Amino acid sequence: MIFMLVVTIVKGAATDVTVLFYDAELPVLVNKQENIVCEILINSKFGGEIVNEVFLTQEGILPGDGIGCSLFFSGTSSVLTSRTPSQAIHEGVRNTGGSQSFYCHPAYSIRKSALDGIPDRIFFPVNTRLVKGDNYFWISFKLNPSASLDTRFAVALEAVKINGENIRVRNVKERNIIHRTGYALRQSDDDNVDSYRIPGLVTTNKGTLIAVYDARHQTNIDLQEDIDIGMSRSTDGGKSWEPMKIIMDMGEYNGLPQSQNGIGDPAVLVDERTNIIWVSAVWVHGLANARAWRSVRPGMKPEDGTGQIMLANSTDDGLTWSDPINITSMVKTRNMTMLLQGPGRGITMRDATLVFPVQYKSVVNDLRGEISVIYSKDHGLTWHRANPVPTDGGISEPQIAEIDSGILMINARSSAPYRFIATTSDLGESWRIHESSDKILVEPGCMGSLLHIRKEDNVLKKDILLFSNPDFKASRPAMSSRRNITVKASLDGGETWPTEYQINLDEEQGWGYSCLTRIDSETIGILYEGSTAQMVFQRIKLDDLMKK
Repeated sequence: MIFMLVVTIVKGAATDVTVLFYDAELPVLVNKQENIVCEILINSKFGGEIVNEVFLTQEGILPGDGIGCSLFFSGTSSVLTSRTPSQAIHEGVRNTGGSQSFYCHPAYSIRKSALDGIPDRIFFPVNTRLVKGDNYFWISFKLNPSASLDTRFAVALEAVKINGENIRVRNVKERNIIHRTGYALRQSDDDNVDSYRIPGLVTTNKGTLIAVYDARHQTNIDLQEDIDIGMSRSTDGGKSWEPMKIIMDMGEYNGLPQSQNGIGDPAVLVDERTNIIWVSAVWVHGLANARAWRSVRPGMKPEDGTGQIMLANSTDDGLTWSDPINITSMVKTRNMTMLLQGPGRGITMRDATLVFPVQYKSVVNDLRGEISVIYSKDHGLTWHRANPVPTDGGISEPQIAEIDSGILMINARSSAPYRFIATTSDLGESWRIHESSDKILVEPGCMGSLLHIRKEDNVLKKDILLFSNPDFKASRPAMSSRRNITVKASLDGGETWPTEYQINLDEEQGWGYSCLTRIDSETIGILYEGSTAQMVFQRIKLDDLMKK
């Protein structure tokens, strides 16, 4: 653990100027030009003072890992959505997700100082005149692309010199912030794609990471639109990634444009017995200018305007992929308008059963939204749907984990302030509402991720249940609630989630979806829609998450 002491230097403090230090809990990405590390707010009662220099220290970034650091002036506006009324920044976040590259654009920020490398002691010459009221400065770090994704570091603002005097600095946050590195797997306009959404992530038997996601070519909106399933592959634990491949694309089926043949919301699983990788996605045909979840119709065929559940598989560790396989007739009934996977990932049970969580609407239940699982006992040749989980409706985007031999836990998005949770011991013939349902895990109106790691598969030798989502309690679900991407651990099968077993990765607003995987016995990985990139990948050590 890194501990840092903020040293306050006072020398004839000016009563007309206050300095606040805000240490932003954001990932620092090795393949991004500018990364917000912290922000300085200087309030001037009258204006006109000159900021001479800023003295910052950092601990944890090794020599050679830091390429450069810069100090920017963003005028009277913070570059953090949670701290600014700027309509431009809020609209940019809403429209582009984590593609906040505009914050370092000359139109929004002026680079006042730039240094080569990231030394332990950083002196920024500033020489900037303050305006009356709030003045915002922010610090950016640029890391070497070869820097470790396991790097952790801390920063402290030691002093700010104004009109030749060192001014007292107040740290807004009482706790020390530990910054973690990451990788911008997908950003807006990569490969000429407008937006990337809906992450799925698994680790194959060979240790290869397979990431899947929506490649939303023209706009960020949901189906129905021009959407394909993209895949990225890493063979070194997420340190580097191969170029994206499109693995599911329904083209111009039936003579209609691609925007009327979108396929999206993927989930991925690895058959642990065969190492065959399966990706499930939903295809919608012919519903122009309509949101599929609300507009699909009953039926079975694509031409009925009903959702089609599709599979693709890889038998060579993700190098090549099959054509899409339609399993709609195996798992859907004519009364259902749409049945699709809960996006993210599926699992292989201990008895080799393959399981995807699913969500659906049916005219017989007034289109309320129900959840269940589909499963295969013959390694993906045939699939079957279990009974629905008993709910009052309004439940969607379920996640699944086998918390004990033969016992499945389903964890789902809900309209309530907390997540809906249920279990089954008979593969969905019957379900039992879990004691923690609607009580513990905060629900901001967003997909989450659930992952169970058996004690024999981790260095801590404990059965660990992991959960991730935007941990932000709001009066009602909203996009602005999707902040504080947090990973939590439970040692009692999800009955409790101690605060000491939690890590906040990204405090700012993004689209908020996430997916967890076990990389090795010591490390987990997470792919999520963050505030700094549309698809952020990070590694977390289990002994860091469960440090107490």
